[in-house]
Amino acid sequence: MAPPGCPDWSQRESADKLPCVVLGMAEFHRFIFKNAKHYVIDHGDIKTWHGKIFAAVVPLDYYAGNYRSADPGKRCLATDVIVGPNPGAPYVQVPNLMKEFSDKLSSLVVETARYCRHGSVSGLQRTRAVAQLVTFAVGNLLRIHPFINGNGRMSRLVANYLLHRFGYPLLHPHPYDRPVDQEYAPAAEACMRNDLRPMFRFILICMAQASPSSSALP
Repeated sequence: MAPPGCPDWSQRESADKLPCVVLGMAEFHRFIFKNAKHYVIDHGDIKTWHGKIFAAVVPLDYYAGNYRSADPGKRCLATDVIVGPNPGAPYVQVPNLMKEFSDKLSSLVVETARYCRHGSVSGLQRTRAVAQLVTFAVGNLLRIHPFINGNGRMSRLVANYLLHRFGYPLLHPHPYDRPVDQEYAPAAEACMRNDLRPMFRFILICMAQASPSSSALP
């Protein structure tokens, strides 16, 4: 659904270009380990890292690091996406939706940290609170589908960022591979229909296998 004359970027990168993506994601993980404890990621960071990760594989240079939008200087970004039967947000809405998402994520990180520090909160309650935060981030990134491609991988990297911030192991140590868990695919599809419940169950089950140390909480 790209404008006429715009190159398609709906396929995964070829085997010879995959190492570029893998190296970019490894660099993002180094960013996670260095910054997640004290810095709240925002939509500008997500754009920046999308650009770093996919710069070498896109068929048009500005596909990397830019949202789908009505930018007259980048006309090929005026693209709507459909994954199976599920459409992402209309391209004209994406920039504003991502700004709203970023603002809400920032406030939820602060609220979740405050809740997790409360002495009366049990380990299970902390896990559920962090799972809700991660679900919000993953679910909305998938629902909006801000980029022409690479949305699933960016959502999994952001999930890892938030989990490390709150002292949990990474769920997706190799996010360039789509998770093979049979619950992930239908959960991701449900997110695009704005139903976050299956993704919450998927994330909560994964997280329940490990407990954060209290010293790791922000």
